[in-house]
Amino acid sequence: MGNLISIGFWFNMNPGSLAPVFLKLLYAAAALFFAGAAAAKIFSKIDGNRLHKPLWKKCYYFFLTNFIIGLFIIFFNAQSIMFFSARFWFLAWLAGDAVWLYFIVKALSDMPAKRKMLEKEMEYKKYLPR
Repeated sequence: MGNLISIGFWFNMNPGSLAPVFLKLLYAAAALFFAGAAAAKIFSKIDGNRLHKPLWKKCYYFFLTNFIIGLFIIFFNAQSIMFFSARFWFLAWLAGDAVWLYFIVKALSDMPAKRKMLEKEMEYKKYLPR
């Protein structure tokens, strides 16, 4: 556990292979990202609410991109490609996910305001001739 806080661990260009426990965790994360992408795609297709479509689309791209990144990390580690299997890529992946999740949560929190605006627009259009 002491290695996780040392700079040498994270920026070592010859990190060696991943521990079996961590490799299994990475496989599980990739499987969860794939399942999340599939679920988001299915929900975006069956959800008829046009207000939710952009949120499902953002979730789909989030999960799909993370699934692909996870597969790349697994591949580069299995092939022992030194630069691309370095540990700092996990930090970059985590930082990118944090920023991406911030924007997804922001879109989710903006949804009630968009719903009110849509209701006002529908109320206004109700009195306009077609």
